[in-house]
Amino acid sequence: EGLPDLAAAGRRNASGGFINTAAGRVMTTARRVVLLRHGRTEWNATGRFQGQLDSPLDVIGQAQAEAAAVAVAPMEPDAIVCSDLSRARDTADAVAAECGLEVAVDARLREIYLGTWEGLTRAEARTQYAEEYAAGTDLGVGFPAPAARVLAGLPARVLLRER
Repeated sequence: EGLPDLAAAGRRNASGGFINTAAGRVMTTARRVVLLRHGRTEWNATGRFQGQLDSPLDVIGQAQAEAAAVAVAPMEPDAIVCSDLSRARDTADAVAAECGLEVAVDARLREIYLGTWEGLTRAEARTQYAEEYAAGTDLGVGFPAPAARVLAGLPARVLLRER
């Protein structure tokens, strides 16, 4: 759910795949999903929790996005989908330009919400929210307690299914 419906936009080829008319590529019924993290931001470099705050790529992050584009292009993706945060969008735009594709933006792909921790360094969070910090650390994920509970239980909730 949420991926662009290339089948509706394209046409079937002789082998049963779909031709992505926008990119002129064949998409088979088997899908490979490649996950790519956004390039570095100033907040990554300074160790700040970003969460859903919109921190842009820094110069190194822009170079990383360009390098990722060169690495991803030979994989001939059929679609590029990213969150609506600028760091993800700018990274995806670099890849899309190299691949000759458009980016589909989906806000559901945003990073987890970290509440009052967003914008803080780990040291600031540890000082300002000592109990929450300890609770998150106790769960083994090092995030605020509410987000930590979500992350700690994630593997049990993830189901891979065939379409």
